[in-house]
Amino acid sequence: MEKAVQKRFIEILGAENFSSAEEDLHLYSYDGTGRTALPQGVAWPGTAAEVSALVTLAAENGLPVVARGAGSGLSGGSVPLAGGIVCVMTRFNRIIEVDADNQVAMVEPGLVVADFQDH
Repeated sequence: MEKAVQKRFIEILGAENFSSAEEDLHLYSYDGTGRTALPQGVAWPGTAAEVSALVTLAAENGLPVVARGAGSGLSGGSVPLAGGIVCVMTRFNRIIEVDADNQVAMVEPGLVVADFQDH
């Protein structure tokens, strides 16, 4: 990935929420399947606006985006097989609403299932 593109990701997310460091790329290169593929960057957005800007910038530069929660899935869905950016959703971890009568809940994508069950 070009340095100018990395700089734009950092401008959008802040230096603490975007990384192309080798250790981060390896940490986010696999899920519970054991399959691996290195991304070109890892992003930890905290707002919907940041996700939108991240996806827009990635698309403009031909970079795929793979959404990821905790990475415990067993389907390979969070493995960045085509490289690009891993968009880690763990900062989106709130319970929005629970309708117990209808057994329906609205939660953010990074909510840990055990935390929801505890709630």
